[in-house]
Amino acid sequence: MHTMNFSRKFNRRTEQKIKTKKMEQKIKTKKMEQKTETFERIDFLTCKNYLNELGISDEEINKALDNLNITKRDLCDEKAFERPSNTNYIKIKEFVRVGIGYFKKYKGEYVKEYTANADIFLIQAQYQGLKHGKIIYQILLNRYKWMCSFIKDKSYKETIVDKYFDSIGRLDVDNLPKDLKSKTIEELLKIKNENNLVTLKESAWSLYEMHSINYEIYLHTEFGSLYVPIKAILENDFSIINKRMKSYAISYYDPKDLSGYALNHRNRTMEQYKIDTEKDYENMIKPLKSKEAKKLEKLLKK
Repeated sequence: MHTMNFSRKFNRRTEQKIKTKKMEQKIKTKKMEQKTETFERIDFLTCKNYLNELGISDEEINKALDNLNITKRDLCDEKAFERPSNTNYIKIKEFVRVGIGYFKKYKGEYVKEYTANADIFLIQAQYQGLKHGKIIYQILLNRYKWMCSFIKDKSYKETIVDKYFDSIGRLDVDNLPKDLKSKTIEELLKIKNENNLVTLKESAWSLYEMHSINYEIYLHTEFGSLYVPIKAILENDFSIINKRMKSYAISYYDPKDLSGYALNHRNRTMEQYKIDTEKDYENMIKPLKSKEAKKLEKLLKK
């Protein structure tokens, strides 16, 4: 009887050990899979899914990235996770190497800084959104060649000595060319303060970070910025732009709803406030009457 009980206990322990080993192996395998999983460059682009929802294919996105020479590394940051690392909460990540990480522990007002063994992963870059505008503009340009026909003048002051002065006005004497080295500081400053305006041509479009499919870009016009939802271009529908401009203007200056009178009348009568509100509303939608808006409307009808 004693022998049988011992045998049962032994078998249970053996079974438990086997189960534990299997579980450990599963965890180890899962961790290895996490570390060895690789992603394509496009997967690290944070606005990829929004672009796909708008009908822009992966091929178009990749073409734009190629045009701009944007690599996977350009879209990523390296992040260290203290070992044993838990990265399950990060969907897009790629194991790079084992190394040393720099970490902080917070306890009340105190901060402890330390180094430790770490798994280093590639993750989506924190400030990647700064590249979205260029990428999306290139995608649109590849589809619609007319995008580049909207240009504006950009003027700035430039003199032959500007590049030898730093941001706080210090002069880089060592790199001055021979013809300038013979001049006094007063003479160089006089040249620097000359009003030599240089005018360049640049795109009239402004594009920023993409946070949703309700994305819009901005067209510089003779009467200010025209708000252009990207859907208006993709769907060839200028009425979307018209609706956007008017709804935005009316949210500030509604000629019918004068509820803001009490706070904003500035000693004006209700009648005068209504007249001024109507003028402000018309000024906000004035870009719709610009030559650039009329040109865009024709292009979207083609």
